Amino acid sequence: MKPQYIIDNAIRDKEGKPYGEGYNHAKTGRCYNRYMSNEGWNNFLTEISEEHRKQYEDGDGGELKEGKYPPKMACYGSSSRIIYTLLKGVYGIKFEHPLKTYVGGRSANLDVYLRVDNTDILVEAKCREIYAKHYKVKSSREYCKVYEHIRNRHDNFSFDKEDVSDNNGNVDRRVYNYSFFYNNKPIVRFDIKQLMSHFLGIAAGVLELRVKDNIRFVYFIYNPKELQNMDLETIYEETINEIESINIVELFKSIFEYQKKNLKIEMGIPNFEFIVVSQDNILQHF
Repeated sequence: MKPQYIIDNAIRDKEGKPYGEGYNHAKTGRCYNRYMSNEGWNNFLTEISEEHRKQYEDGDGGELKEGKYPPKMACYGSSSRIIYTLLKGVYGIKFEHPLKTYVGGRSANLDVYLRVDNTDILVEAKCREIYAKHYKVKSSREYCKVYEHIRNRHDNFSFDKEDVSDNNGNVDRRVYNYSFFYNNKPIVRFDIKQLMSHFLGIAAGVLELRVKDNIRFVYFIYNPKELQNMDLETIYEETINEIESINIVELFKSIFEYQKKNLKIEMGIPNFEFIVVSQDNILQHF
């Protein structure tokens, strides 16, 4: 069984299946036991406030929609479900917060946003995501300019790219497959591609005065220690070690300098704090 499925099942069982078990897909009829039951999912939706529900509906993550698969938040291992459950009671909290990146034609979507006095707190949440490898990932060719800029200013960062071809050998000119390295070691578990996209959005937000110049970036990763599964704990520790091996603040500074040139706006580097948290201590940072 894939590690992602193992943690879904383990969290479901640890929580005692509060929303039932087994989502039956309307179109395919397939039952997904790692998800809430259909009745349980409907009950969960009624517990989400109207304001927060609209934030999820307006976001482009499809968290509440049934598509090819059940709604993402109906999965017991969903990072969105877990972070919502942890933070829904924080006054002024916003979920699925979009920030324009001006690269690749898409926005970066932060899981959580909160303004406290003169500080903007931005949260990216992970749970089951770290149990899939991120060694070779597709991304727009436009991002190559960003990665080259970072490599030129951040000596420890490097990347490789290769063409993406279909079964007939036709090259997709829109994307590359990228692999990322730090200190010449491949980054496997940590989704650094997504983080760089988020940093582009934050940097643009600061430059355009939509984001405060005091930033606390909270990187939440669900700690599986309570599930008592050594394989899951090993992968979690590998992810933490990868993150700790990277100078995240310097990475942000490099991206901020890129956006200054990209948007032709001059401004000093904002105050930037990066914190890795789990379910045990996240509320201490709000």
